[in-house]
Amino acid sequence: MGRMSAYRIKLPFVRSYADTDAETAMGMLGVAYLKQGAPAAPRGTRAGVHISTSATDRGILGIETLVLEALDGIAWEDRSCVKAVDAVIGTEECDPGWTNVWVNLEEADE
Repeated sequence: MGRMSAYRIKLPFVRSYADTDAETAMGMLGVAYLKQGAPAAPRGTRAGVHISTSATDRGILGIETLVLEALDGIAWEDRSCVKAVDAVIGTEECDPGWTNVWVNLEEADE
């Protein structure tokens, strides 16, 4: 069984993918991930993503898309390595106006 590592990113924004500042938000995600000392595009890993947000149902798909595109090539080689995305709204861990993102990386069994 592979080793599991979890990296948490807490961001002070909730944006939909259609927002004009999405490119800036994508950059914020990448920088926040790398600043935690997380590995960049580890080879041979599978990833699971957990997103908790104070967004509405209407905005969660945009946030999920934003996270996947922002971390594509940074947190994993490409999106085919992502095995699961768990997106939830209004959890106790997520203060209003914040988006919490956890990236779980597991080394592939080979």
